[in-house]
Amino acid sequence: MHRQAIGTTAFGGIVAATVLFVFISFNALALDPPHDDSNGYGCDTCHDAYSSNPKLMPSGDVPGPTIDDTIFNVRCWSCHNPIGDAPASSYKTHSSLQADDSYGEWTVGCWVCHSVHSQLQQGQDIDPADSEILGKLIRTTVDLGNITYADATPPKSGRKSVIFKRKTGPESFADGDAQYNGVCEVCHTETTHFRNDGTGIDQLHSNVGGAAGANCTAVCHPHDNGFIHGGGNTACETCHNSGSHTTHLSATNAIGPNVSCNSCHDVTNMPYFKSGPDGNGDGNIDLTETTVCDTCHSPDGSFDGVDGAAYGARTNWTNGVYTGNVLTAGKEKWCVSCHDLGTSEINGRQAPDVAGDNINYGYYVSGHGRVGAAQECSACHGLGMDHNFDGQQTYAGDLDNYKQGYRLSDVGGMDPLDIPLAKGNFGDYRPDAYKLCYSCHDEETLMSDTKSHGCYNDPGNPFKNAPAITTQFRNMHKEGHDTGDNDMPANFHADHLIDVGNTGIIWYSDGPGTLSGRSATTCPTCHNPHGDKKSDGSATLAMTAGAYEITHGSDATGDYGEVTSNAYDTSGDPQQRCVVTCHGLAAIRLLNGITIQPYQTALRFPTITAATRDRLIQVLPTKQISG
Repeated sequence: MHRQAIGTTAFGGIVAATVLFVFISFNALALDPPHDDSNGYGCDTCHDAYSSNPKLMPSGDVPGPTIDDTIFNVRCWSCHNPIGDAPASSYKTHSSLQADDSYGEWTVGCWVCHSVHSQLQQGQDIDPADSEILGKLIRTTVDLGNITYADATPPKSGRKSVIFKRKTGPESFADGDAQYNGVCEVCHTETTHFRNDGTGIDQLHSNVGGAAGANCTAVCHPHDNGFIHGGGNTACETCHNSGSHTTHLSATNAIGPNVSCNSCHDVTNMPYFKSGPDGNGDGNIDLTETTVCDTCHSPDGSFDGVDGAAYGARTNWTNGVYTGNVLTAGKEKWCVSCHDLGTSEINGRQAPDVAGDNINYGYYVSGHGRVGAAQECSACHGLGMDHNFDGQQTYAGDLDNYKQGYRLSDVGGMDPLDIPLAKGNFGDYRPDAYKLCYSCHDEETLMSDTKSHGCYNDPGNPFKNAPAITTQFRNMHKEGHDTGDNDMPANFHADHLIDVGNTGIIWYSDGPGTLSGRSATTCPTCHNPHGDKKSDGSATLAMTAGAYEITHGSDATGDYGEVTSNAYDTSGDPQQRCVVTCHGLAAIRLLNGITIQPYQTALRFPTITAATRDRLIQVLPTKQISG
């Protein structure tokens, strides 16, 4: 028995010596850089001859709580971590935890793609310029059955050959040829791009201009983030150079705000977003959950700029709303999805309200988009012009930049509106100053006058001596104006564009209450083409400015429109638009007993203490009233 024990002990020693010899031989002959003696690594760095773990992994290596925490990955991470021996090679595993869990829980362990011991690609014709790829220890064959699934039922099987000669071009990560032997495509059976049988819906990644032969890990799918798309890389626009991403990211695209990836995304967890409720509890904020769109895109206005089917930012994210610099058919209301009463703030500046409440007033109710006019924003605005997302007021009279500030299109190669407009000389009529308005509104209809002169004996109107006044903004009775019998009837459009325009620069073109940007009178002096509202929330007459508070009424003499506020010319009022008004100077009071003919009305001015503004200027209404 003793001899038998001694023999057993001796035999054990022989076995141990043999194992040691094998390890020493393996160290010396079988390990390739970087896992070799040159870096201080040997078999016992990763293996324990006495361990009961698979492949003799050290006994101290135990699986963790997630599918990625296998004993093999744990061993790799003992060096490949931010503070380990290989901090520059701190990589996450390619798995459902980092990438996509729509196919279930899965993980591709390090050893599935990497041989660990040997440079198996050594025999390939490696491009000398890419010789460092030998340090990646890529296998020449990948067994798909080694991909781990949570339910232990691998849906993939088979062995795929891998050729990896260079980082870009032929025989790189995924070169797009029919061999499907790139290390980044041999496993893929469900992806949109680069499937291992060529059946991907967008096999060659044409949605980013084609990515065959690209260095997948350098730009879009970094290994240190588990190959997750994006991974926080700052060169996202390299591929994301079309559609909505271009609108947001491009520094040369004038349409968008030129934001960075981290304005919307959690760049430590790409492609997920930085804020919003985690509705499905997966720890990630996806496009359906995020609230990052809300600040800029006005979900709380009359046009839902986030989830509106035709114009919502989120619902139109994939395909975008532009074709070049033009809104795609059916997306015309994209502009008002921000320019409404909701919150749409970029760089601290709220988008001006254009759409209004879309019930009582607003562009599509009482502005140029209303029924009967039906003009979309692009009729006047150059959508490809700089959108001025700088947080500053975009137009300033001192800069003389009305066209750029309001993104107005040229008309026949000429500036659309001349604002601020200089004081004219006597007799001047300057139709080129109103080119944009005249591109739709008939000039002769607006300016025709039956007299040979205007209200101030101004002969500058080219449409004088007309058989009739065809504008509805006119005065029909001498009692309604201060210049006597010879001026009746009078075309008040001609009066305001020629006579008043040559009188002085009385309009603050920088906006109500600014007291700056003084200009001669022009179309926007009195009109808001988007449709304004009065203080009661109702639409104004003929797109006139709300500050005039023009109301409809009827009395014994007929129907009329009445100016009921003097805010437009009251010093210090936030709605002040004009330096002075001419109407308080009227000396003729409307006498009783004057008969107003059908379709005529009166433009009234309120009585002001110590002033004479209780005057009636009789004009035709902007809409005909039968009777």
